Parts: sequence; C-alpha cells; structure tokens
Amino acid sequence: MDRKEEFELLYRENYKKVYNLALGLTSDSDKAEEITQEAFFCALKSFDTFRHDSSFFTWIYRITLNISSSYMKKKRNYPMQNIELEIGKMGMQIEDIIDKNPESSPEVLYLAKEVRYKCLHSLTECLSGEQRKIFCLAITLGLPQKMVAEILECSLNKVKTTLFRAKQKWFGYMDDRCNLIKKGNPCSCEQWVRYAVENGWISREMTTVKRQEVNTRSLQEAKTLRNLQELYQTLYPDISEPVVAQRLQEGIKKKEWEIFL
Repeated sequence: MDRKEEFELLYRENYKKVYNLALGLTSDSDKAEEITQEAFFCALKSFDTFRHDSSFFTWIYRITLNISSSYMKKKRNYPMQNIELEIGKMGMQIEDIIDKNPESSPEVLYLAKEVRYKCLHSLTECLSGEQRKIFCLAITLGLPQKMVAEILECSLNKVKTTLFRAKQKWFGYMDDRCNLIKKGNPCSCEQWVRYAVENGWISREMTTVKRQEVNTRSLQEAKTLRNLQELYQTLYPDISEPVVAQRLQEGIKKKEWEIFL
C-alpha cells in the first residue's frame, strides 16, 4: 500500500471520530465540519513526516485539538449565554420561554433528543479549556483515560483529577435544574423543542437523521463520586481527602466506575 492509499484508509477510519471531537469542543456542526477538514488537510501536508512513533489516531487528535483551541479562543459567548442574553432583552427569564406542558408526539420526543444533545454540549463549554478537552475526549468520545493522557501528553493522574473537577463543576450547575440528573428537576428536554426549532437550534429535518442516545451512565457515575466525596467530608472533615483518595483507588482497582476504566 502506498502512502496515498494509506492516508485515504486512515481518513475513512478516523473521520467520524475527529468530527465528534470537534463537535464536542465547539458545539457547532458547521464549525466542527470545517475543523475536521482542516485537521485532515494539515495531516495530509505533514503525512510524509509521520513516523508512527505514536498512532495516527493520537496524532490526528492532537492536530484537531490545536485547531479547535484557536477557534474557541475567538468565541465570546457560549450558546446558553446567548439564549439568556436574548430573552433578557425581552424582559423575560428562561422559565418564560419553555413549554409548560409539551406534547408527547413521536416527533417531539425525537427532537427532544437533539435538544438534549445540543444542551449537554453547550454546558461543557462552561468548563475551562483544559477541562473541556479532557471531558470531551474521555466522556463524549469515551476514550480510555490512558489514551487521553497520551493524546494531551500529560500524566494519567492529571487526566483523572481534571475530569473529576470538571464533573463537580458541571453537576454544581445541573443539580437543581436538569431532570437527567434528578427526575424531579424542572427542566426537561421536551420543553425546549418549540424554542429550539423557532430559533434554528435544531430543525425538523433532524428526525430523518439517526443519532445515538446520550449516554447518561457517566453522568450518574460522576454524581455518585461527588456524593461519595461529600459523605466523607462530612464524616471525616479532618482527613476526608486522604480517605476519599483511598476509596477511589480501591474503586478504580475493582473497576466500579466506567469513567475510570
């Protein structure tokens, strides 16, 4: 196989993964497509210098992260902030624009999945750049944390610590709002369908596109870990950090939590 054929094969094998990474980092499908194309174009130009010291998968992810970082530095407001600004100009709050009793037709339920997808990606943008990268690689893409460390050229411990802190920050915002976290919470994805369609956040044409269900298992595991930390802080205020660390180490060895595998 010559180099051209090799690159074409690697392109087909990795395109979707690179696109999903760019989408997770930017929450913008058009920008994600643009970043993906630019990443592979950069990889093609430098492919003759690629010596297989690391996998192509790791190499192209590093390129994508660099290109995405340049884009994210240019962004001023995040999607959720833009929504709050717009409705604020109308003298309203978020609660005023969501449907109190959304219909439960198959179309609305399907579009609600798209709302959920968009919302979760928007929330990750509230994380710092470093947290967002690790979160998207480890949770959105489901990569092993060892591979995340290799891609970012950092220690495995840093990946675990950063991911844990990102989870804490995320759940701190969602605990009393999102019913993915707690069913009794007021905000459900179905309530946002009308607003999302009217404002171009999603389109009805999306009902023809199949998308995987949002994986909430990692979200629940993160909540469990946070509750574990709070429990030990309450019971052992003077030694809670060492106790929690020891408990996490034991849990990781026993493979109790998928996010640490």
